[in-house]
Amino acid sequence: MKLYTYDNFIKPNKKTVVALGNFDGVHKGHQQLIKLAVSKAKEKGLLSFAYIFERHPENVLSGRIVTPEITSNVIKAKYMEEMGLDCLFFDRFDAKTASLEPESFGKSILYNKLNAAAVVCGFHYHFGSGGSGDVGLLKELCSKFNIEVYVLPPVTQNHIVISSSIIRSLIVEGKMEEAESFMGHPYVLRAEITFGKKLGRTMGFPTVNQFFDDRGIIPLHGVYVTTVKVQDKVYGGVTNVGIRPTVDRGRINAETHLLDFEGDLYGEIAEVSFLHRLRGEIKFSDLNHLKAQIDKDVSAARAYLSCQKQI
Repeated sequence: MKLYTYDNFIKPNKKTVVALGNFDGVHKGHQQLIKLAVSKAKEKGLLSFAYIFERHPENVLSGRIVTPEITSNVIKAKYMEEMGLDCLFFDRFDAKTASLEPESFGKSILYNKLNAAAVVCGFHYHFGSGGSGDVGLLKELCSKFNIEVYVLPPVTQNHIVISSSIIRSLIVEGKMEEAESFMGHPYVLRAEITFGKKLGRTMGFPTVNQFFDDRGIIPLHGVYVTTVKVQDKVYGGVTNVGIRPTVDRGRINAETHLLDFEGDLYGEIAEVSFLHRLRGEIKFSDLNHLKAQIDKDVSAARAYLSCQKQI
């Protein structure tokens, strides 16, 4: 898959089928949309393309994080490549983009820039200044340039329309199984492993420490069963999300004990998949009580992973 940004974009010399949206979470609805774009492109002998803004427009316009991201751009790209997408373009969203009228979006972006022969979008897709363009206007504008429009109807599960906003709510409530059921994959923290205080090592439970991206969503504080992909291997894990109240009440981070692993991973990039919340974050009276609870957490994690056959 070819990956483009604003700085290195080159207009495709072949006609494209463009998937439009933000794709945060790359949930089951997004997956159907991408697969539709890929299948239409193959059917017509064209390139399948996804057009996404590098940053969420709501966060840019507000100047702060009002819509935390479920998936980083790296993770989005990974999932889309796995679905067979040919090209992915993370465009810049700034004041100029925000002021672009729907008519200009249709001509300058879809027709001139992306060389679209067809576009695919969700039923609630909006575009242009202030989100003033809807699916009806998109069809009208695209007809002027002989661009076909395919609109994906709502994708539901248990009579609920799958959406990124619902998934965000589930993650901040620690309901990881429910979030995964809507996404079709777990919530993933992908970040560099940083130096910690090595306190876990002294208790017999060495941990790796990671910080959440400033733009990313943070699960409800507590202890989770996880799997950890690092150095092309996958390990079971027990991950604490929070401020470590027994130790130092520091910056919120994810501190993970990898099951059946020994070694040094500082500086490596790890992908931690959150599967199940075991309990809330607790302040213990001393380190002995903390160690006893970690013993229980590790046993519970092993039992959960064994049942789920995650590793």
